[in-house]
Amino acid sequence: MYCQECGAELKDEARFCHECGAEAAMAENEPNFDHDEDFDYAETEFAYDREEKSSEPAYAGFWIRLAAYLIDGVVLGGPVYLISTFLVTVDPFAGQLFSTLGLPIIIILFWVNWHGQSPGKRIMNIRIITKSGGAITFGRGVLRYIGYILSGFLLMIGFIMVAFHGKKRGLHDIISGTYVIKDR
Repeated sequence: MYCQECGAELKDEARFCHECGAEAAMAENEPNFDHDEDFDYAETEFAYDREEKSSEPAYAGFWIRLAAYLIDGVVLGGPVYLISTFLVTVDPFAGQLFSTLGLPIIIILFWVNWHGQSPGKRIMNIRIITKSGGAITFGRGVLRYIGYILSGFLLMIGFIMVAFHGKKRGLHDIISGTYVIKDR
């Protein structure tokens, strides 16, 4: 026999629990205390980290993504600017073409070949994934970059959406069907 209050084993003739002092309302089986609805396990020091326990990934928020974008601007945009400036002096059409298409193509190639990361995203330890958790394709990367352009035309609202969306998705993520997550 077991105490209904604390689960301690009781002697057959006990009127009170020797552990908690409660009146011996006896049960045939040991009570199950695994899921106490009245107790907030999240407030205990023994609570598991919710990110590790959850099957849902940790989505990358606005500021970490902005930092990755700025790093890409310096690491990739700087060399593209220097090369296009040189090309304009040699062939104005080639220079203009490279300054327009160079950075988008380079960024997309990084996303595809580095499993959803650019240099900035790798430094910030975040990556782009599809809904199924896989790496993005070149076509999805193109859609994502088109979303970047649209977000710029819409007064950056498409980028700002990341701060307010439940899964931290911007317009470019929604258009391309992608998510940006924190690597663990």
